[in-house]
Amino acid sequence: MNGFIGIDNDNWRFANTSTGEIFIPYGTNYFDPQTGWAPKLWKMFDASRVNQHFSMMSDIGVNVARVFLTAASFQPDIDKISNEGLDKLDALIEIAKRFNIRLILTGPDHWEDSLAIGILINMLVNQR
Repeated sequence: MNGFIGIDNDNWRFANTSTGEIFIPYGTNYFDPQTGWAPKLWKMFDASRVNQHFSMMSDIGVNVARVFLTAASFQPDIDKISNEGLDKLDALIEIAKRFNIRLILTGPDHWEDSLAIGILINMLVNQR
């Protein structure tokens, strides 16, 4: 699964930028039905369950999945990056590669709690 997906030269279809092969996206929003949407997907991440889900998605022809990233799952404080969160994301990316499912990483959203929103507001206020 090499190359990025871009707009084909005909300006109408998608194509693999490395091979020129036409890409027809067939996808879904991904969340773990046993944990729910982000941030719970990241807080209760289970690689074996995600592997099962991506296997089922692959079996029905899914080739792209949108996954929601949440700010506090990867940056719990303004000056701290979560290695645990990044490891979970790396695991998800490897699983997606295994099943030839491309990812659309969406976000980061601030769904966790008021701390994430407070950090964002503090950053914006201090920029003035």
